[in-house]
Amino acid sequence: MSYVFNIAICDDSEEFVWEIYEKTQKIMEESGYSCKIEDFTKAKELIAFSKEKQLDIVLLDIDMPDVSGFEVVEKLRERQQSVEIIFITSHSELAYQAYDYHPYQFVDKTDMGKLEAVIPKLCEGIIASKGNEGKFVIDINGIFEIDLNEVMYVKAKKNYVVFCSIDGEEKEYRAKIKDVYEALKDKGFIFIQRSYVVNCRFIYDFDTKEVTLKNNETISVTRDYEMRCEAQRLYGAFMRRLRW
Repeated sequence: MSYVFNIAICDDSEEFVWEIYEKTQKIMEESGYSCKIEDFTKAKELIAFSKEKQLDIVLLDIDMPDVSGFEVVEKLRERQQSVEIIFITSHSELAYQAYDYHPYQFVDKTDMGKLEAVIPKLCEGIIASKGNEGKFVIDINGIFEIDLNEVMYVKAKKNYVVFCSIDGEEKEYRAKIKDVYEALKDKGFIFIQRSYVVNCRFIYDFDTKEVTLKNNETISVTRDYEMRCEAQRLYGAFMRRLRW
């Protein structure tokens, strides 16, 4: 069965919501992707909906009367760290501020044709990030299976490693962290310091001192220049593969 994308559209103009709805549906059909689209004219309704339904993509106006688009993103990501945001607005002066919220793209309402390239590329990236439905088998001192879309990071614990998932679950296996990294480095994981291997899918920000995950957890980055550069290179390559 092909993946079905859950998409939400939110704008305070009912007419414009319908325009985006029709355009998005047409783009998805022409690109060969299946989807379910929900539309909202009130931000609070979208927030309430997100408590019950996992979303892949949200096309969102920034300037709305009840709750701003920026506030909506903050609320959505409290529950759904992996949701991708496309800001659609007539306020181009807000573009710089919008990127503080790490949207996939910023689209001006006067340039809606841009969605024809943006949406299929985003869908391609989401499919790539899920990679073989997320299941991956590791053979180190025995065989165990992990879900690449659930494990945020792996941390060393004496002679063991602990796989930490987004839902708070932790699984412990007898293995060396370096061996785990070798098994996972081609699957979107990077070695940010000698005790942590992090899943790029859950990185919100990466600077020279620390990595911030999408659940706001932070992990310090190695001081080793070569190791840090290699981690940044692999992270950049992973993100480019998703986005371009």
